[in-house]
Amino acid sequence: TMTVPLIWWQPGKIKPGVVNEQVSHIDFIPSILAHLGMRVDLPPQQKLPGHDYSAALRGEKLIGWDNTVFYEFDD
Repeated sequence: TMTVPLIWWQPGKIKPGVVNEQVSHIDFIPSILAHLGMRVDLPPQQKLPGHDYSAALRGEKLIGWDNTVFYEFDD
C-alpha cells in the first residue's frame, strides 16, 4: 500500500482535522473546483474524472465514498 498525506490549509475556510478516506490525484480537480464554487464547462457526454471530496474540507462526512485507489509504481 502506498499512502501519501494530502494537506489542505485555508484558515477560516477549511476545518482542521484528519480525514481517513483515501483520495487519488484525479480527485483533486473536481474537489478544488467545488471548494472554490467553480465548475468546468464540458460537453454533456463528457465527465470530469475523479470524485469531489470538498465536503470533507468543510468538516462534513463523505457519504458513499469508495476507498479504492489505483496507483502505478515503476522500479
